Amino acid sequence: MLESAPSWSEVLPTLLDVTRFRTVIAYNAPFDAGVIARHTRATGRLLEHLAEAGQWACLMERRAAWDGSGQGTRLGAAHRALGDCRAALELLELIAAGPA
Repeated sequence: MLESAPSWSEVLPTLLDVTRFRTVIAYNAPFDAGVIARHTRATGRLLEHLAEAGQWACLMERRAAWDGSGQGTRLGAAHRALGDCRAALELLELIAAGPA
């Protein structure tokens, strides 16, 4: 499956374009920001705006504040990229709708 996937060097310019002037929401933002930083450094590229802590919002932290679940609560998806994205979107919509 990954054999035909584009390289990080190919993906990064698009990621930088679509996230510029936007907040990046990730379920475990510190982890995801770290992975992106490591891969980007390995290519010799700059992280640009993604290096800024204020660029990221951690959905796991927001969830803990919203429902009292505590830090480290799993998202509940099958831990595959698409499933995680769908579960994160569903959680974000629930939080946006109001109190638990």
